Amino acid sequence: MSSRIRVVAGVACAAVAVAASVAPASAATTKAVGSAVARSVAPANGRIAYVSDEGGNPSIWAMDDHGLHHWRLTTSPTFDANPAWSPDGTQIAFVRKDTAANGGDSEIWVMWADGSHAHPITRDSVTDDDPAWSPDGSRIAYTHGDSSGARVWLKTLATGRTTDVSPRYETREPAWRPDGSITVSARPGPGSDFVLQQLFPASNSTFPGSAAYPGASLRNPAWSLDGRRIVYEIESVTQSPYTVHDDLYYGNYANDSDRNTVGVGAGQAASWSPDGRYFAFARVIGGHFQIMEQAIISGGLTIGVSEYGGANEYEPSWQRLPHIVCPRPVVKGKAKRGKRLHVVQGALHPALTRVSFTWLRGKHPAGTGRHHKVRRKDVGKRIRVRATCSVVGATAPVTVTSKARSIRK
Repeated sequence: MSSRIRVVAGVACAAVAVAASVAPASAATTKAVGSAVARSVAPANGRIAYVSDEGGNPSIWAMDDHGLHHWRLTTSPTFDANPAWSPDGTQIAFVRKDTAANGGDSEIWVMWADGSHAHPITRDSVTDDDPAWSPDGSRIAYTHGDSSGARVWLKTLATGRTTDVSPRYETREPAWRPDGSITVSARPGPGSDFVLQQLFPASNSTFPGSAAYPGASLRNPAWSLDGRRIVYEIESVTQSPYTVHDDLYYGNYANDSDRNTVGVGAGQAASWSPDGRYFAFARVIGGHFQIMEQAIISGGLTIGVSEYGGANEYEPSWQRLPHIVCPRPVVKGKAKRGKRLHVVQGALHPALTRVSFTWLRGKHPAGTGRHHKVRRKDVGKRIRVRATCSVVGATAPVTVTSKARSIRK
C-alpha cells in the first residue's frame, strides 16, 4: 500500500472526535446464545466500496469507514467503476467495460461483497452505467446509452426483464428513494441543463431546488436512508476559459430548505452513511481524487479517509451492514440410543446467509451436520445443536443454540 495522509478541514481535536463517533466495522457483536431468533447487532455503517486506479486499471476496492484497511475486490483488463451496495449489504453492482473483442461497451455486473461470484446482468451493444438497487433489492435501475438520449432502465433480477422508465429526452444517474420512487438527473433536450426529477413511479415532478441554479446542472443525486435528505452535485461551466466547476449540496428535498454546500471542487458521486450522520464523496487533493467524509453536524467537518499516494480514488458507496437473522434450531427425532436426530430451522436472512451445525453433548462437541446418530456415550446426557450463521459482507457470525434433549437407553 502507498503512504497515507489524513486531510482534515477544521480543528484537529474536533476532527478526531468526529472520527471516533463512528464505530468501526470490526465492532460487530452477536445477540446472546439461546434466544429464539438471533440477529447480528452491528454498527449501521459498514464498508465503503470505491474505485481506485492504484496499480493500473481502475478497479473496485473496499475499505472500513475510517480508511484504515483496504481490500481490492476486482481486477479487469479494462476498467471497473460505479460500485453500488445492495440494500442487505451482501452484494455490489458495478460497471465493467468489455474488451474490444466483446464490443468495448460497458455492462452492469453484480458480485458478492468479497469480490467473488461476479457476473454480468446486462448484455447489449450500448453503454450501461450508474447502477442503483431498489430498496427491496429486487431490481436495479441504470443508465442505458452512452450519448445524448440516454435513458434509465429497470432490470428485474428474478426474471431478467428490462423496462424503460424515462419520459424525457435524456435521463441519467438514478437514485432510489426509500419509498420506491426514483430520482434522476434529466434534461428535456440538447443543450439544456440537467435538473433533478422524480421519475418512477410518481408524477415526474421536478426537484424544487432546480430553479435556484440557473445555468447549472444538478447531477448525481443520493438519498439518505430515511428519505428525508438528498445530496447532489451542482455542475456549472465557466466559458472563458472553459472550466467545469463541481460543488456538493445537501438539504431537504421537499422544499430545498437547509441547503448546505460542501465547498468548491467537491467532485462527484456522494454516498450517505446508513446512520445518516455522514456522507462520503471524492475531492481533488494534490491533483488526484481522494475519498472524504463529511459530518452532517454543527461545524460540518470534512475528514479524508482514503489513501494519498498518486492514485485516484472516487465513486464511494457506503454499505449497510447485513443484519443476520438466524432462527433457533429445533432437534427432532427419537432421543434414544441407535436412533437419528436431525435439526430443523426456519428461514435465514439475508438470502446469501450460510449455516453450519455443531452437536453438543453437554458442553463438548459431538459432531457436525444436520443429523446426529445417538450413541452409547450419549445415553444419560443432554444433547443440543448450535447453529452458526454467517454471510459475506458481515463482520461477525451469529450463533444460537437449541433446547437440550435428554437421551434415553
